[in-house]
Amino acid sequence: MGYTKQQVSNYINSKILFRFQVNANFIIDYGNTKTYTFDEFEKITQRNLAYWESIGKNNPFKTHWDNLNSTIKRVREYFSNLESLDIDSINSFLTNNVNYSYETISTGERIYLLSIASPISEDGEIRKIRDFFRYYLEKTTDYQTEALNSYIYLYKNNHSVGQYLSYAEKYRYYPALYHFKKEFSNIREDVSNFTQTVVNPVTEQLNQLSSEANEKYSEIVKFSEEQYSKIKQEVDAKSLELIEFQDKLNAWQADKQAKLSDLEETYNIKLSFEEPEKLWNKRANEYRTKAKYWSIGLGIFSTLMIIAASGLVFMLYQYPIGITSKIPFISQSFIFISVISFLIYIIRVLIKIVMSNHHIATEYEQKAALTRFYQSLTYSGIDIDKDERLIIVSALFSRVETGLIKTEGVSDSEGLLAAISKNISK
Repeated sequence: MGYTKQQVSNYINSKILFRFQVNANFIIDYGNTKTYTFDEFEKITQRNLAYWESIGKNNPFKTHWDNLNSTIKRVREYFSNLESLDIDSINSFLTNNVNYSYETISTGERIYLLSIASPISEDGEIRKIRDFFRYYLEKTTDYQTEALNSYIYLYKNNHSVGQYLSYAEKYRYYPALYHFKKEFSNIREDVSNFTQTVVNPVTEQLNQLSSEANEKYSEIVKFSEEQYSKIKQEVDAKSLELIEFQDKLNAWQADKQAKLSDLEETYNIKLSFEEPEKLWNKRANEYRTKAKYWSIGLGIFSTLMIIAASGLVFMLYQYPIGITSKIPFISQSFIFISVISFLIYIIRVLIKIVMSNHHIATEYEQKAALTRFYQSLTYSGIDIDKDERLIIVSALFSRVETGLIKTEGVSDSEGLLAAISKNISK
């Protein structure tokens, strides 16, 4: 994006200066030492161009200022396309394309020298030069440059007026006559001449200042609107980023708060279930040990029973026949079956005791495992409502069935697993 006119001027005015090198034949009271900024150079050029255009197109001085004005436009166009303001690039462009000579002062600034063969509005006696030129054009339009040179020469050398009056050339005679009238007569400028030579130039300068003020105001307004639009876009973008960041922060905070709550709840549950879990593991180990001992006892008893049964069969085989005849309702087979049935009953009781211990140990292990599983669910953040929690706690702390008596319906462990599975599937 190119820079605005004011931005370029602010930069150039601090780096580059201009000086008009006006031919001495066209100035009365102007020193060629005064320097101007680029903006001032542009204003002076436009002011002089406007004046000489108002005089008429057939004057030789308009061309000089028109060329300068074209140069200024070319430089402005170059400035408008710059992506970055670099003084070396600008100096290179002015040196290669505008063909100005220059000099460098001690502060490092360049002063470009503008040679011109024309009167300049910055001359302290420009009004007198313009008065004469207008007077001369009323007489003739020939040799305008030579006539102006003659007038300025006579202005600086009054003693030559008489000599110039004797010349036949109009460009010498009329300047001398104009001087003679001004110096040796009581002729005064009339109102119309005063208006043309004083009021109109001042009015032109005021109009130019007003136009420049309006232009700069428009440029400032445009620049301000562009900057405001950019700033607003950046602010809106940052606001959206801030809103997104705030949403992410809130989500992160909510997530961490939820995890913290779950962790606190898990810790509380761990405190609540830590001792019961230890007790259930202890009881499971005790009943598992008892089941092991009862299994060993069952094996030993079964072996002894087998040995005893073998001896009983032998005894029954030797059972006296006389006793059988005396007690006919007691036979050998009846006694054998009765003894065997009794032994089997005892073995069944022992087996139930072993299985009961295994069953109780398993129940306690399940309670301990389900307690740990319930804690892990709480830690993972699964929401368990109050009623389901009551079911789980009731199931965990319900009495343990021995397994010696068969019960109907769903066991507590199955109910606990159903409640937990329901929450996992959510």
